[in-house]
Amino acid sequence: MKKKAVLITHIPAPYQVAFAKALHEYLDIQFWFMTSIPESNRPSYWEMELPDYCKILKTSLKKGQFFYSPKIKEYMENFHPDYLVLHGRWNNLSWHPAYKWAVHNNAKIVMGPFEMPVAQNIAKEIIRKSLYKEIDAILCAGYKTLDYYRFKCKKVLHYGYAADINRELSHSIRKPKDIVTFLHSGSINKRFRVEEILNASEKIYLMYPNLRIVLSGNGPDRKAIENRIQNSTVLSKIVSWLDVNSWEEVQDVYLSSDVLISYPSYAGWGLTIPEAMASGMGIISGINVTSARELIIPGFNGFLVDSNDELENSMMKYLSNPKIVHTHGALNKDIAEKEGTKEKAKRLVSILESL
Repeated sequence: MKKKAVLITHIPAPYQVAFAKALHEYLDIQFWFMTSIPESNRPSYWEMELPDYCKILKTSLKKGQFFYSPKIKEYMENFHPDYLVLHGRWNNLSWHPAYKWAVHNNAKIVMGPFEMPVAQNIAKEIIRKSLYKEIDAILCAGYKTLDYYRFKCKKVLHYGYAADINRELSHSIRKPKDIVTFLHSGSINKRFRVEEILNASEKIYLMYPNLRIVLSGNGPDRKAIENRIQNSTVLSKIVSWLDVNSWEEVQDVYLSSDVLISYPSYAGWGLTIPEAMASGMGIISGINVTSARELIIPGFNGFLVDSNDELENSMMKYLSNPKIVHTHGALNKDIAEKEGTKEKAKRLVSILESL
C-alpha cells in the first residue's frame, strides 16, 4: 500500500501539476493549492484541468501572500497523511494548522525547497523559527542555501525545484550554423535586465552580424523595450518577438533559438535554465541564478557572467565558434534529465522514506 502524503503550495502552475502526476506514481499524494491561476495574475494559459488528487483550498481570508483556510485541519484529519510537505515559503502562517495536525499525529514534516533568504523573506524566516520548531527536514535549492540552513534542522538536504521538461527533452540538440540566435524568455522588467541584453547585442552586431535575438514574455517594461527596438537601426533588424498562448508553446519557445540568456539581478532557482538545457541549448547565465550555479560549469557546458562585459564576451564566444553551441547543447541535455519531475519525484520519495 502506498504511503499517504500531502503537499501544500501556492498556485497550480503547470510544472507543479506535472510534479503532482509524477509523485502520484509512488505515493497516495494530495496536492493542495492556496489560490487559483486567475487569482494569482498568472497567464490564463497556465490554467488546466486538475487531477482529482489536486485541489484549490477554500479560503475565507486572503491578504497578500496570507491565505486562511478554515477547513485545512479537517482536510488533514480526513486524509490522515503519513507525510506533510510544505512547499516553498509563500504561506508560512497559512500552513500552520496543517503543521500542528502533523505534529500531533506524528506525521513526518518537510519544508522547502527554500531559496537563499533575501530581505523580503526575513519575516518568513522569523515565522519559521518561531512556529515550525518540529520540522524533520528542510530542502534547500542550492548549496549556498544548504550552508545557511545546515545546523537549523534535524536534516538539511540539497534539493532544487522539479522542472516540467518532458517536452523539451524531445527537442533536437542545436546544430552549428552561421546564424546564432539568443533567447530571453520570461518577464520583461528591470530585474531581468533585458535592456542590458539589447545594449550588448547592439555593440556586438557590428563585429558579428550573424547575431539574432528572440524575446518572449510580458511585463511592465515591454512597451519601453518595444520602443527601444523600434528606434534602433540595428535592433530593429535583429530582434524578434515570440508570443505564446499555451503552456506547450511556452515549452517550444526554446526551439526558436540556440542559446538562452538568463541575466537577472536576482533569481531564486530559475527554471528556464534546466528547461533550456533539456531542449539542447547553450547557456549564458548571471551568477545570481541558483540553478545555473548548480548545473553550469563555466566554459564546459555554458557560461556564467557577473557584468555586462562578461555577457558580451560570452555571446561573442558562441558567435565566433558556433560549434560549441552543439557541444554545450549535447552536454546540457544529458545533465538536465535529472532535473525533471520523474527524477525529482523519486528523490523526494527517497527523502520521505528516510525520515
